[in-house]
Amino acid sequence: MAVVNHTAKPEQQSGKKAAWLAVLFLVIAGLGLFYVKWWPYYEKSLLAAHTHSIGT
Repeated sequence: MAVVNHTAKPEQQSGKKAAWLAVLFLVIAGLGLFYVKWWPYYEKSLLAAHTHSIGT
């Protein structure tokens, strides 16, 4: 009977690690962009919706 090796090859592990790192980078970049670009206006938009005014 043949022995089957169920472990991933080093090339496959390296590719999976690279894919996970790419996904992690995109998530961190997306969250950073949200925080820097849109978060400052989030509270202002809620206030404008509540008071029905966008200025003085």
